[in-house]
Amino acid sequence: MSTVVLAGTGSAGQVFRSTDGGQSWSLVDRLGSAQSVYALADLDGGVVLAGTYPNAEVYRSTDGGQSWSLAQQLGSENMVYSLADLGGGVVLAGTGPNGQVYRSTDGGQSWSLVQRLGSEERVQSLAYLGGGVVLAGTGPNGQVYRSTDGGQSWSRVQQLVAGASGG
Repeated sequence: MSTVVLAGTGSAGQVFRSTDGGQSWSLVDRLGSAQSVYALADLDGGVVLAGTYPNAEVYRSTDGGQSWSLAQQLGSENMVYSLADLGGGVVLAGTGPNGQVYRSTDGGQSWSLVQRLGSEERVQSLAYLGGGVVLAGTGPNGQVYRSTDGGQSWSRVQQLVAGASGG
């Protein structure tokens, strides 16, 4: 059985697909006016999401990444840095430059703003640990935030970058 792999690019906002475990690649699509595809998330049932720059758009594929359509632009943000699948149709998006988390409960079709994480500019990574627990790594101050309710509310845990300023 072949492993299908998707890759997003910078400078042209393209998605490439490999059906042989990454040995060869073919261009699938260019996502609107996106310059970069920063985040990809593989959901259940062949649904794949892509987060882009410079308009913080989320694109959605329902056929394993073979074709794409715009789901939604996330507020006034300009970049989707991270996507995390929590299962059951719940997906989180970490954005910048306002350090906001968005949440979808319908597999990425529609999105709602949850919260800005302190004074951070970027929600660069999201990690789902199970049981509703999600961690968010932020920048530029290296803060870690934690949610215990599937990304609906967040609290600051710790600053990881020594000597960084921030709240």
